Amino acid sequence: MKEIAEAAGVSISTVSLVLNGRDEGRVKAPLAALVREKADELGYTVNPLARSYALAAREFSASSARKLPPRRTQAASFWARKTRQAPTGT
Repeated sequence: MKEIAEAAGVSISTVSLVLNGRDEGRVKAPLAALVREKADELGYTVNPLARSYALAAREFSASSARKLPPRRTQAASFWARKTRQAPTGT
């Protein structure tokens, strides 16, 4: 994708949007056509193994994130320990 982006004079993100069919409303039609033209010229083909790996990694990440408990910040942990250690009175 980097080579296509350089040839078309656009960002890698733009190339990704166009080649993955998510460019509608985000990339102007003439620019999307240019990206597709450059991809054809450079012989770009979709790698199904890479695509399936990326999709599986995203799905795993999303499903794992839902199972994690909320993360406490270091500051919150520090103050929680401090308040537990505070003297109860004199």
